[in-house]
Amino acid sequence: KEGKNEETALFLACKHEHNDVARFLLDEKADPNTSNAQGRSPMHVASQARNLPLLNYLLRAGGNFMQETLDGSVPLTHLHP
Repeated sequence: KEGKNEETALFLACKHEHNDVARFLLDEKADPNTSNAQGRSPMHVASQARNLPLLNYLLRAGGNFMQETLDGSVPLTHLHP
C-alpha cells in the first residue's frame, strides 16, 4: 500500500480504469479485496465507474461484492440505478 490513502497498484489501476494493468496485476495474484484507508476496495471503484469488464476480472479473481467500507457501503450498491 502506498501513500496516506493506502492505495495498492491494483486499486489505482481500477480507479483510473486501466483495465489491462488491472488484469495483469490480477493474473499476478494481486488481492482484489485489499482495501484503502477508507475501506474501499478495487471492487468499490470499479462498481462506482460501472466498469463491467473490470468487475468481471475482479470477480473471477475472488473479488467480494459485499465487502463493506468504513461507512458501510458495499460495491453492489453502486450498480443499482
